[in-house]
Amino acid sequence: MYSNLDFYVMIVLLVVTFIWIVHRFRRWMDEPLKQKLPFEIENTSTPTGEAVDILEAAGYEVISGKQKISMKMNVQEAMEKSTLYSRVFIDYFARDEDGLLYVVKVEKHRYPMEWTGSAVRDRLLLYWMLYEHKLAGLLHVNINANEIKKLTFEMDR
Repeated sequence: MYSNLDFYVMIVLLVVTFIWIVHRFRRWMDEPLKQKLPFEIENTSTPTGEAVDILEAAGYEVISGKQKISMKMNVQEAMEKSTLYSRVFIDYFARDEDGLLYVVKVEKHRYPMEWTGSAVRDRLLLYWMLYEHKLAGLLHVNINANEIKKLTFEMDR
């Protein structure tokens, strides 16, 4: 059969394995949750520009440049069916110090943002809804004013 030495060696191995598993589990639990990107990075170049400088100065890490999302919309009217095509452009994706992910929209000079409920809904809600479960919010960058506004959305259901 087994000797006492074999029994003790087996107990020591089980205790060491248990301690190692507990240690790895605690280390895994203490690591900050890093959200996975909700897209494939199309461009491998590092984004640059004034908006990137403003974001980095505020402590954000810009992780992706412009992303294009193509869409196809089927419209049925009476007996006719037609298809419409469009695209949505996201300027950047950025992470904050806590690893939370944000979609970034840069204000265009020709189309300044009106800060009313309906204007924000019409212009920015779409970007948040595309990735709502993977984003902490939306960052609106105004290059002229050198400012960032962080938006989060809540639906009353």
